[in-house]
Amino acid sequence: MPVRGCRRFWPFASFVSLHPNALRRRGRPAYARVRVPDSFALGYAVRGSRRGKRVQRFRPVTYFLSLLFLAVALSLVAAGVPAGARADAQVSLRSQLELGQRNLDDGKREFLIGGGVRGDAMFGAPRPRAFRIGPAFELRTMAFETLEGAIGAGVLIPLPGDCPIGLSGLLGSALRKGDRPDGLVGIGTVTWGFRGYNYNSWYGYGLNLFFSGRKHLGDEHLVELTGGLEVDVVFTTIIPGRAIAMFLKGGDPLAD
Repeated sequence: MPVRGCRRFWPFASFVSLHPNALRRRGRPAYARVRVPDSFALGYAVRGSRRGKRVQRFRPVTYFLSLLFLAVALSLVAAGVPAGARADAQVSLRSQLELGQRNLDDGKREFLIGGGVRGDAMFGAPRPRAFRIGPAFELRTMAFETLEGAIGAGVLIPLPGDCPIGLSGLLGSALRKGDRPDGLVGIGTVTWGFRGYNYNSWYGYGLNLFFSGRKHLGDEHLVELTGGLEVDVVFTTIIPGRAIAMFLKGGDPLAD
């Protein structure tokens, strides 16, 4: 039976059970009790239509609660790291360029091209080629049609040389143009490349190849698979920016 005017939120729901006369009882709207075994339903308000279709609206408060929970979890992880390891952090900021595809629930596939910034602060022993763990974040847009941000945690697994494998898991939100759904996304990324250890500073350069997968955490099926290149912002932004500033300023660049 179609559900009309269902406004009560039940965090666990995937089926609807109604009394046959619920819609006519005292003229009050019927309420649907829902259960979601396979998907993330927290923060969704389920409203039925005359055709029995459900329209889902994501509550913005869920963004805040999810990010707050993740921030607390990261704080607990950081508190468990030995003091000697916490004292030696290597921060990295990298610009990214990626290509890939988006898989939709109707079987369609869309080509993706985009870019953004990734960063992390990895804590470990004060030496190169050490196992490191720490918080990470990502900001990106795909063809200037999306605005996405995520935070989480990552690890660096040392390999011979200064080219570790990086693993990160992030939780964030995405705003998309058109009829593509907005909401929470889960992101997993694997990287491999140069991550130098800086003996004299807290900033370490990075140059990586990466593969990333992300899934929309909702009833809509939306999966994105991308790969690309990460280049340290020192080389993509800071050095070119200073070069342009010196050119516009004129004079001897060594005079400063």
